[in-house]
Amino acid sequence: MKPESLLQIQIVEYLSSIAEENDFIFFSIPNEGAMAAGKGKVDYALMTTLKKMGMLPGVPDLCIIKNGKALFMEVKTETGSLSKVQKIAIERIKDCKALVVVVRSFEDCVMAMIEYIL
Repeated sequence: MKPESLLQIQIVEYLSSIAEENDFIFFSIPNEGAMAAGKGKVDYALMTTLKKMGMLPGVPDLCIIKNGKALFMEVKTETGSLSKVQKIAIERIKDCKALVVVVRSFEDCVMAMIEYIL
């Protein structure tokens, strides 16, 4: 399993443990799942169908919603970099006045939650 996937699992476990008591909901946006379905290869038919169904490449990994505000989290490792399509999607989300953070560690996630949600 990729380091980013392991970090995201750790973050999801944390969010799951505090969501109810802090009155927020969150969900993942598994855009990369379309590639995983092709077993390491891009399944172009699946990608085309998912795009027709509203999938937007580059959208961050997680969305947290509380009191009408949305916080999007893109999970990257310390050395991971944003792709061009991710940078574009993040700017479009910010243009819509939603919050977006790139978290590179569990601690980054906790700090973002304290600053924006908790």
